[in-house]
Amino acid sequence: MNDRQDSSSSGYIVIVDDRPETLQMLSIMLLKQGYKVRQANNPQIALKRIFSDPPDAILLDINMPEMNGFEVCSQIKARPETRDIPVIFMSALDSVADKLEAFSVGGVDYISKPFQLAEVLARVDTHIKLRRSQIHLQEQAKLLQAQNALLQGEICELFSTEHDLYEDLKLAVKQNEFELYYQPLIEFDSEKIYCFETLIRWHHPQRGMISPLDFIPVAEATGIIGEIGKWVISEACRQLSVWTQQFPDHGLSLSVNVSGKQLIDSSLVKHVKQVLAETSIEPHKLKIEITESAVMLDQNIGLDILRQLKNLGTQLYIDDFGSGYSSLNRLYDFPFDGLKIDQSFVRQEKWVLVNAITMLAITLDKDVIAEGIETAAQLETLKILACKNGQGFYFSRPVTAKAATNLINENIKSLES
Repeated sequence: MNDRQDSSSSGYIVIVDDRPETLQMLSIMLLKQGYKVRQANNPQIALKRIFSDPPDAILLDINMPEMNGFEVCSQIKARPETRDIPVIFMSALDSVADKLEAFSVGGVDYISKPFQLAEVLARVDTHIKLRRSQIHLQEQAKLLQAQNALLQGEICELFSTEHDLYEDLKLAVKQNEFELYYQPLIEFDSEKIYCFETLIRWHHPQRGMISPLDFIPVAEATGIIGEIGKWVISEACRQLSVWTQQFPDHGLSLSVNVSGKQLIDSSLVKHVKQVLAETSIEPHKLKIEITESAVMLDQNIGLDILRQLKNLGTQLYIDDFGSGYSSLNRLYDFPFDGLKIDQSFVRQEKWVLVNAITMLAITLDKDVIAEGIETAAQLETLKILACKNGQGFYFSRPVTAKAATNLINENIKSLES
């Protein structure tokens, strides 16, 4: 019989055995089932044929001259182009140690001699089907990866953003190129800093500081926002823990911004709970801000997650209120603790709207915070309108953690004097 025989192929098998009768018997059976068969009666010939023309599966004897089957299998598994080929050992050796050795060097199955032809065929069929399924899944994964890369490029184009920015953003997450800045929130009557809003900044190694307005839309569109958002929560709570130890009597809290995309991530609540436990932060000192448009556009988006966050004890605020699509009914749906008046209303001094939002918050027994305060006159008007808390450049721009620590020290001294 020739060492290679073809039929209408169901697959390509290499049989490695030093006994001619075994080679012949197995070849006849496999040929009848539509397999293409190639024989090798010694290890060196077997390796040469396997490396030159990788098969779908290998039937491999153990006891052979010059090199045993374990050594042959080890060489097959050492090469990237052949390491995934299923190797089925066949041997009269039947000890547990031999079987363990066979699997340890990369075998997928072990058939004891004397064997039943039907058993050999069933196992060959099974492993070839598994191997083909594996190859198909790998090909699909590569295709999806290529499609994803193409889609990310299209998304970035849609957002008028260079695709390079997306690639740099992925790298920035790994290399920790982000930093949190902190803007104080002030109680108007006491002039006390009672909270800081955390704001992310990206220090790009070549481009310098990149505005969140440029990279956050890309992060949201491409899904990276989840990982970035969790880092922000972790880092913010870590910093609050430091300040709580430094200023135990000041009662500081921190607010973090959460994207609407994060509200559909079921792992968000678990992450917040874990971080609060790790940093020993009292839950009510963590304020989570969600933009009005994020919570109002989709009737169901994140409502369950918001309720779970509320049940943890965190406080929930609707950010940029007045700029989106709110209705009174929707406000009743969400378990929020306060409203932050959109900064454009304060900067443009649209006091009728500011007054309406303030009265709405008071009526609903919710906290209200004014954003975008830039002048003493704006502050005085807000006080007249019964708004009690706010933030803006009039008090301080967003600053580093070190600078924020100095602000707290100065504020404490001012309150004590």
